[in-house]
Amino acid sequence: MTDYHLPHTFLLIFNSSYVCHSYHKIYSKNTMLVHIIREYNINKTLLSRFGLWPFQNKFVRYLLPISLFVLEISGIQLEIIFLCDDWKDTELIFESFFITIAMIMFIMKLCNEFWNYNKVRHLYEIMENHWNIFTKESEMRILKNYSGLSRKLIIIYTLLVFLAIFSYVTIPLKPLLFDIIWPLNESRPRKFPMPIKKITDLDKYYVPIYCYLTTTLLLGVGVFCAVDSVYITRILHACSLFSIVNQQIEMISKPDINMKTSNNCKCCINTNDSKYCMKIDTYKSTSEEVTYKEYIICLKKYQIAREFVSLLNSMYYVGTFFLLLLNILIFSLSIIRLVYELEKIVNAISHIVIITAILMHLLVICYSGQIIMDHSQKVFYRIYAVEWYALSWRFKSLMLITLRKSFTPCGLKTAIFSLSLETYAAMVKAGVSYFMTFLSFKD
Repeated sequence: MTDYHLPHTFLLIFNSSYVCHSYHKIYSKNTMLVHIIREYNINKTLLSRFGLWPFQNKFVRYLLPISLFVLEISGIQLEIIFLCDDWKDTELIFESFFITIAMIMFIMKLCNEFWNYNKVRHLYEIMENHWNIFTKESEMRILKNYSGLSRKLIIIYTLLVFLAIFSYVTIPLKPLLFDIIWPLNESRPRKFPMPIKKITDLDKYYVPIYCYLTTTLLLGVGVFCAVDSVYITRILHACSLFSIVNQQIEMISKPDINMKTSNNCKCCINTNDSKYCMKIDTYKSTSEEVTYKEYIICLKKYQIAREFVSLLNSMYYVGTFFLLLLNILIFSLSIIRLVYELEKIVNAISHIVIITAILMHLLVICYSGQIIMDHSQKVFYRIYAVEWYALSWRFKSLMLITLRKSFTPCGLKTAIFSLSLETYAAMVKAGVSYFMTFLSFKD
C-alpha cells in the first residue's frame, strides 16, 4: 500500500487543541492579518473610527473609546437630571427614558468590545488562521462567498440604521424650517433630539446644544453599527466553516469508488487474471485509506468550527442577554408612545421608524443564532444520508460517533434562552400584545 502524504496546511488540523492554543503564538510574531484586512476591510474601517480595532495604536485605542464613554455618560446625566425635575410630564418622561436606555445600550456595546480586547484580538487571529488552513479552491470559494455576503449585509444594515437615526434627529428642526418657509410674528418653540432640563437660555444657545445632543446620538449609533457589523462578520464566518464541512462530507462519503472496485475485482477472478486482481485490491485498499484519512481531516475541521462557535458564545453570553432585555424594554415603551400619539402624524412616524429599527436589531441578534444552528445541523443530516452499507466497518464506526456528536446543533445562547427565530417570534408577539392592550385602554 502506498504512503499517504498530507499537505502541510492540513497537518495542523490533526490536533485541534494544538491549533487553537497555538494561534496566539503564531501571530505574536506577525500581526499582519492579510486575509482579514482584504476580506473584512469594512469592519476595520468602522471599528477604527471609534478606537475598537484591536490592532490600532495603543494611544488611539484608549483615547477614542474613553472619550466616547464620557460623552455618552454626560448625555445620560442630562436625561437623569431631566427625569428628576420634570417627572410629572408623562410624554417627556417616556421620551427621556427611551433615550437613556438607548445610550446605555451604546455604552454596553462599547465596553464589551473594549474590555474584551484580548478575546477580540485572539478571535481575529483565529479567523486569519482559518484562511491559512482551508486552502482548497472549493474552501476558499465558500469563505469568499460568505465574506462578500457579510459585506453586503453590513452596508445595508448600516444605511438603514443611520437613515432611521437621521430622520429622528432632523424632526426637531421642523419649527426652524417653518420659520424660514412660513414665518410668523413670533418664532416657533425650538425642539431638541432629546429632552433636557432648561438650565440656560435654550433659544440663545440652540445651535451648540443641538449639535452636542445630535453628536452624542450619532456617535452612539456609530458604535452600535460598528459592533454589530463585526458581529455579523463573525456569525457568517462560522457558517462558512460549517458549509465547508458539509461540502466535504458530501464529497468524501460517495461510495461509487468502493462499489466499482468491488465489481471489477469479481470480473478479474472469473478471468483468472490474479495479477490484475491484486492491483485492483491494492487500489481499493489505498483509495479507502485515503478517503478515511480525508474524513478524519474533515472531522478535525468540524471540531475547529465548533470551537469557534464556543468562543463566540463566551464573548456574547452575558452581554447579549442584557441587550435583549433593553431592546424589549425600548420596544414596549415605543409601542406605548405610539398608541398615545397616533393623532400626531409626525410623532407617530418617528415612533414607527424607531420600532422598525428595534425589530431589525432584534432580528439580527436572534437570526444569527438560528443560522448557525441550521448550518451545524446540516452536518448531522449529511452524515445521516450517507449510503453507509457501501463503506467499511471502521468508516461506519467513525460516522456513528460523528452522528452522536452532531445530533445537538451548535448555536448562540444567552443566560436564559437560545437565540433563534422562535425567540424573535415570541418577542414580537409580546410586543403586539402590548400594543393591542394599551390601544384598548386608550379607547
